[in-house]
Formats: sequence, C-alpha cells, structure tokens
Amino acid sequence: MAKNNVTVISLSVVGKPSAGGVGIGKSSLCNRLMRRDVDNFTPEKHKSTISQTDFVSPVINQDHFLYWGSINLQDEDALFSIQILEHTEFTEDSTLRPFNAIQNYIKRCSQLKLNSPGKMKYINCDQIAIPDEFEKEQCPNKINIDGFIFVFDVSLMKIAEQESQKKYAERLLPVLVAAKKPILFVATKCDNLDRDSLNYLMQLATKKKAYQIVETSMVKGINIETPFILMVNQITKKFSHIKNLSYLDALIINEQVINEMIILFQKYIDQEITNFRLKVAQIIPNIKSNPIFVRISRECGSQKPRSMISQHLRKLREEVEQVKSEEFLERFMLALKSCLPNVPSDKYTIDQCIQDIEKSKDFNTYFVKLSHGVHWVDIPEGEERISFGFLRTQSAKEFLLQYKGRLAFKLQVRLMTEEFESAISSAKHIVPGLPLEKALMQLPLGASWCKLDKHNKKQIYDSMQENLFRTARNDYLSMLMENVSSLVEYREDHDDYMFTSNELKEETLKNDVRFHNFDFIPDKRSEIEFNFLATLNLPKGDYRISGIAECLKDLAPTLEDIRVTEDNLFSISFENDLNIALLGHPDYILELKQDYIKASHNYQHEEDVKSWNNICFETFDFTKGQPSNSSFKPNACVCFISQYEDIELILNLFKMLFVPDVLHDVEKIEDENSRWFLKARRTKLWGIPLVLIATTKDVEDTDEVDQIHN
Repeated sequence: MAKNNVTVISLSVVGKPSAGGVGIGKSSLCNRLMRRDVDNFTPEKHKSTISQTDFVSPVINQDHFLYWGSINLQDEDALFSIQILEHTEFTEDSTLRPFNAIQNYIKRCSQLKLNSPGKMKYINCDQIAIPDEFEKEQCPNKINIDGFIFVFDVSLMKIAEQESQKKYAERLLPVLVAAKKPILFVATKCDNLDRDSLNYLMQLATKKKAYQIVETSMVKGINIETPFILMVNQITKKFSHIKNLSYLDALIINEQVINEMIILFQKYIDQEITNFRLKVAQIIPNIKSNPIFVRISRECGSQKPRSMISQHLRKLREEVEQVKSEEFLERFMLALKSCLPNVPSDKYTIDQCIQDIEKSKDFNTYFVKLSHGVHWVDIPEGEERISFGFLRTQSAKEFLLQYKGRLAFKLQVRLMTEEFESAISSAKHIVPGLPLEKALMQLPLGASWCKLDKHNKKQIYDSMQENLFRTARNDYLSMLMENVSSLVEYREDHDDYMFTSNELKEETLKNDVRFHNFDFIPDKRSEIEFNFLATLNLPKGDYRISGIAECLKDLAPTLEDIRVTEDNLFSISFENDLNIALLGHPDYILELKQDYIKASHNYQHEEDVKSWNNICFETFDFTKGQPSNSSFKPNACVCFISQYEDIELILNLFKMLFVPDVLHDVEKIEDENSRWFLKARRTKLWGIPLVLIATTKDVEDTDEVDQIHN
C-alpha cells in the first residue's frame, strides 16, 4: 500500500512456536532488524511464557502476535516502510498452557488481515513492566499482510526437536502457500550449523516451488536485512541488485568490513589521543559523533571502541612507564646496595623488602614520595631520586626479586664458604700439595659446603694451600738452620757451601714432621734447599754480627777498599759522603736511626772514619716491600734482625735497593729468588759492605736469638 509516496509493506514472521522452550529465532531476527546496534540485541529478554497481567497489557493486547514496528528502506527513487509482525504463541506461566485462542497457531499466522486496536509496538519483555522507560508507537488498527518470512532453525539440536520442527514446517507450508502471498525461508543460527537441517530446508523450499533461502546468524549479525529486502523485491520488483550470499561468504565480507573499520579507528585514536592520563569516560563524549566510532559501536557493540581506547591508553602509559623504568633501574642497584644491603633469608617477601627500604636511613637520599594520586612517572622536573611508587611496579618487583635472590645466594655461599674453610682448616690430613680430590675424600659428607661448586672449592682450597706452603716453607728453613752444621760443608776449592749428601740429609731430617710436609711436592722441597744454599753462598764480603758501637768501625775499612776498587758494578758515587741504609722493622728502626746518628758523631774523629765529610742515614721499612726513599743511594747497608722471618724480608728489599737491571741470562732456575742469588754470586754484584745486627729487642725466645746468630 502506497502512502505519501512511501510504499508500506507488512510482513509476517512465522515458524514453529517455542511453547515455553528455546525458540527458533523469530524474535531474534526481528530484534536485530529493528534495533541494529549490538547493544540492543537482547535475545534473553524475549519470552513467550508470561502472566495473565502481561497478556492483557497494551503491548500484548491479548493477541498471539507482536508488532515490532516499521523500518524504512530506500531504493534510488522509492522509499519503503516495512511493518514487521511476529506470530508466536503465549503460554500462561501458572499452567504452561496457551492463553485462550479462537484458532490454532497455523491458522492464525496465515491470516492476511490483522486488527488489534490499542496495540503498542513491542521492544522486549521489560517494556511490559516499565512501559514509561521505552519509546511508544501505536500499532495500525488494520494491517494487510503482503508476505511471509518462514523461519527455520538449522542449528545442532536433539533429533526429536529436529523431527518436531520438520513435521511442523510440513504442516505450516501448505497453509501459507494457500494464502497466495510471497514466501521466503530464513535459516537461523547458521553460526552453529547442522548441515542436514539446512539440506532438508532446501528440499522443503523447492518441493513445490523454488522459494529463496537466506542463511542468517543473529549472533554474528549476518544477512539480517537481506530476507526483508528480497521480500520487498518479490513484492515490488525493486532492489533487484541485492545478492543473496551464503552465510560463509557474507561472514567473510562482514569481517573484512569490520576489520577495516577497526584499523581506521585505531589510526584515529593513535593520532588524536596522546595523553595516557585521560579516562575513557572523558574521551567518549568528544568522539561519539565520529562516523567510524558510530559504525563500530553499532556492529561490534559500544564496548569495542571503549576497549580499544582503553588498550591505547594502557599502551601509552606502558611506553611512558618503560622509559621511566629504564631510567630508574639505572640508579636502582646503587639505591638497593645502600637501603637494602642484605636480606635475612630467601623467604623474605618483596613487600618486606620494600618496607625495609622505606625504613632505611638512606631512603630520602635515593627515593622520593609523590603526593597522593600522582602517578609515579610524574616526578618533578630536575628530581634525580627514584619515585617510591616505582617500587610497586612489576619491573621493579622483578628486579627486587632477582636482587633478593642474589643476596640470599651470596649469603648461602658465604656460609658454605666459611664452613668449608673451617672444615679444611681443622683437617689434620691436609698438607701442602695434597690434591683437592684426595682432601675431600676424608672430609665428612652431607655438610652444606658440599653444595659449593667445584670452582669455589678450588679457590678456597688453593688459598689455604698457599698459606700452608708459606708456613711449611718457613718451618723447613728453620729446620735446615737448626741442622746446618750437620747438613752443610764448606768446599774450599769452589769457595761455597754444599749439602754433605742427600742420604745424610734424609737420614737426619726424616723423623721431623716439617720434612714430610713436602711429601706431595718434593720439587718444592728441593727449591727451598737450593734457596737455603744460595743464602749461605752470599758473595764475598765482611759480614759480622755487630752492635751499634762497632758497626761504623767495621764498615769504614771495607768502604775505603771498595772506593779504590775498579771491580764495582754499582753506579754509586764514592766521593766524600757516606750514605748508610738502615734496614729493619718499623717498630724499632726509627729509634735505631737516632742511635746511629749519635754514634756517627762520636766516631767522626776516628782515623778510618774522619775521611768522610758527611755520614747520612736513611731507614727502609722492609715490611712494606719497598724503600721509603727511592732517591737515596747507599754506600753501605746495616740490617737489623729480630726474628728469623726478617731475613727473607730483608733479602727482598736488599734486592730492590742494590740489584740493577743489567743481568738477564740466568733463566733456567724457576724460583725467582734462586735466580737472583745465582746472578749475584756469579757477577760479584754485591760490592756494598753489609753488616747484620741481631737485635733482641722485644724478643723473649732465647732459642730464636741463638738461631739468628747461627
């Protein structure tokens, strides 16, 4: 019917009534057509089981059909208004029986003239209880039906339900055909398709006449308008350009369109929204008129663009936080070392660590607390400290977790190291040169130090072996000194000292535990013996054990001899100044220096001494391993010995003072000290007089004093 150049077409949506169960999709089809927005698609709010009060309401109006309103369709030069009616069957909620009806469903839905004065447009079941919150539209008093939309559910369902629907369709179709109005089949719920049901519908639609079938999905929004446009085309011969696509083809096109809209909208928000501090609720009012936003909201629901905006804001925030996190992490380790130097145990939680940091005395040096509600990245310009809120971020917690783990591991390693050091130190079977593997075999198993890795064990054991070797070497030298008279003999033809014989040496020393300390490293024993012989075979000179009173008298004649001797490799001036180096321990060397200065004045008139214009003294602390005055060039040396270990220290310092870098050819001897002694002996390098003074100051052990003199 045409009215004011608008063609009004009334269509009845029919199909097997649900009878209180799950429907076949008639109401959902009408809902998606009349209210296209996804947010307004409410299939759960359409029910056919209602109360008596609902049945007599203006929306139902005691009818078994619903008036869904009208929708306009535009085609080039024509406008169509399509009125949609849905035939259903309401059942009373108390009896679950259909309300009184003069005709059954099949006869009612095939009627071509409908009349229901006062009937109102239907939206959903909530409208019946709260009508004032919904739009109101009066149903036309008289409606002439121009065609039928035959709905058939092709989804997976129980076999009994399938058979019931098929039988109902076979009874309903002949009645609709008899009405002599266009019929179009709609296959609903194709997103959960049962292919057999769709094939049956195709057979039914072509049984007597080739009726069109439109495959739809209300959930996906596929082919919603298509059946109604095709029906208008059948009735008016318009809209001939519309294509009836299969569900899958229409789904692909629809997803492509939606994806393109999403891409465009993403580009839009990327360009327009750059402040992550904004809220979604603040942004929506400014973009709600954007056509892309409107289209996405309609096709995907209003939550979709909101979600995209929310994700975009989160991404912006994460990017800013990432930059700030990297900046803070560069200073975080230094702050942790000061504010959290240790962790009591590996069970200490991250929250406990943060609390300890906050309580630290250095907290304000490394951290700053921002005002309440201020994001941790919004730190004031020029502030170098770390925002305390950063410690609550995931990146900071992960860093803290790793840091806590390292501290706990270091603590565990330290405890195991201490236990291992204690175990090997107290082990009586460990001697110099004993391999680590053999040492471990006799240690108790099951101790926590067993978890130490091989590298750590070796480092600790090697350090202990160095200490053992140093002690054992000194003990061995002491043993040789104690037995020197029976072990060493002087050879006049060679002008040196040599061991009497290896057999005698071993026979003399074999019962001494100090001898057997080197059973695992006999080559080291040989090196010590060689060094001992080298010490005995010092170059020719006037060596005396003298006191302060006789020292200068002993030195003077020798110095005069050297001054006129050409065989002197030292670049030391022997004019009229006498420079004497005093080598000794810092505890007494300075005091002895004063004594020597006094002594030099007393002996200045002596014949041997008075030829020297000036007598200068300089002290050298041999415990530091280097001279205190490197520019002082001595003509003579006085060495003070208070204990046997002083000899080795003096030799090291004496070498630095008097040995020039002119000899490099004796390389076969591995031990450095041994090479040096050999060089000195062969080249008559030591031309400087050396006086050894045994001082018993602070030495209570008379045996040690005797040892020094020996």
